[in-house]
Amino acid sequence: MIDICRHLVSGLDLQEPETYAACFEILGDADIIPETSVETFKSMARYRNLIIHGYDGVEDTITFGIFKKHLGGFRTYIGYIRQYLRSNST
Repeated sequence: MIDICRHLVSGLDLQEPETYAACFEILGDADIIPETSVETFKSMARYRNLIIHGYDGVEDTITFGIFKKHLGGFRTYIGYIRQYLRSNST
């Protein structure tokens, strides 16, 4: 998700994000993803950072539960990006 976000922001010459979470705000401001989903995607990016940088304090069962419960968020994001690309391809 983050890589796709950063590629879009760069390719569209949008504002440079200061954080991974901010990247989703930029896509929301550009109407690439709906504002109603920005906070969800920002939370996903923040949890990714927690896992990467604080993995000693992260419980596997909590992480598994989050992924199991929120896997649809990844599919939703992919759908928004596909929709944007289809509507803006020439």
